[in-house]
Amino acid sequence: MIRNASLLLLATAIPALALTGCSKDDNKDTAAATTSTTAPTTVTNDGDDPGEPNGGTRIPLGQTKVVIAPADAVLDIKGLRDWTAADLTCTAVTESGTALELLPPPADAQPEEAAHGGTWMPLWTVGAAPGPVTIGCKAVDNRIPNADTSFVRVVPRGLMLGQP
Repeated sequence: MIRNASLLLLATAIPALALTGCSKDDNKDTAAATTSTTAPTTVTNDGDDPGEPNGGTRIPLGQTKVVIAPADAVLDIKGLRDWTAADLTCTAVTESGTALELLPPPADAQPEEAAHGGTWMPLWTVGAAPGPVTIGCKAVDNRIPNADTSFVRVVPRGLMLGQP
């Protein structure tokens, strides 16, 4: 009786162990296949700031993204504190193809501290009618270190109407 119970236990355990081993191997194969077929991204460190809870968008240098301009705000294009507006060439284009003027940020623009200790500063302000705006920036003459993995942040800034 004990021998039959032991054999039954062993007979039940072997397929379960084999199934577990197969499922782990399948996950490794899937991960390897996913890794080899996934296109690399140009932004390698998404954890460098607290995120974009305020509707902001990260745009890798050399790429463009459509950003929605809110009705009651302007868009600030922000770069790291060491960057200047002369280090980047940026464009902002409406859905109809109209190029928008990039204005200097307000003189009292406040820096924004990132989680890693970096600081983001407004480089330009884009005033646009509400709706989609395509924004993109490129590094000028390799002035931005690690430009292939760097990005700008486009963040809406509310207007305070009636304020001086």
